[in-house]
Amino acid sequence: IMEKSPIPIIMVSSYTEEGSEITFKALELGAVDYILKPEKNDIRNNIELLKKQLLNKIKIFANYRFKNKFQLIDKQKTEDFPQFDGLPSLQLPKKHKGSIDVIGIGASTGGTVALSKILADIKPKIGLPILIVQHMPRLYTKNFAKRLNNLSMLEVVEAENELLLEPNKVYIAQGDHHMYVDNNHIMINQDELVNNHRPSVDVLFHSLAKEFQNRVMAFILTGMGSDGAKGIVNIKIKGGFTIAQNEESSVVFGMPGSAINTGKIDRIMPLDNIAEFINDFFIG
Repeated sequence: IMEKSPIPIIMVSSYTEEGSEITFKALELGAVDYILKPEKNDIRNNIELLKKQLLNKIKIFANYRFKNKFQLIDKQKTEDFPQFDGLPSLQLPKKHKGSIDVIGIGASTGGTVALSKILADIKPKIGLPILIVQHMPRLYTKNFAKRLNNLSMLEVVEAENELLLEPNKVYIAQGDHHMYVDNNHIMINQDELVNNHRPSVDVLFHSLAKEFQNRVMAFILTGMGSDGAKGIVNIKIKGGFTIAQNEESSVVFGMPGSAINTGKIDRIMPLDNIAEFINDFFIG
């Protein structure tokens, strides 16, 4: 379908490891999003849950068309990004002063493919940990971490409680769990949803700003909504370095657009340049 007449395709997937593998493959081939078959045994409730989820997704993607196989364009431009304090300068910023000790990345719709491209090209000796929140349900994040580990020269793991942060290691937030950092250790919990998400990018970014102050590099990648925008503001206030994926390479520009509209993004760049930027910044 994507080769002959690209349209937004939503996968309806089973809540199993096999289902996650099929879903990841479909996303790599150009599917825009997925929903999970409900786990409840009550058939009537299952149908109602599936109906609600599917209708919401259809409404979200109804206004989109494909510019190319992987890039959606909103025909009506209906999404309003939250405004914090103006727009950033599109000029390149000055070199960040001081060291960076951690990278944080937030992504949602389109993020599985974007992260695969980025991590496959990052060199193995960047010398610091990478923490990633990708909006994804439980059971899926473990397989996603395995897939990324096979692609990447870095070690990629699903985050677990009280893991010590290690250089050259990538931590993927568990589905249905927030991930944050405390005293150089990863912590996870099932506190209330933030921005309707668990894991939430904002939860991670706020903790990185608190723990590492100006020694944080944060990326906001493709995704729907505005999760991560407030965390970007906090990281920038503390003196960190912030980057957003550009509109042209995003599947959905909601999260990057929201972050850009905070006025706290240092640099806007296409997906294909992000790994090279990281390599140049930390290795040269």
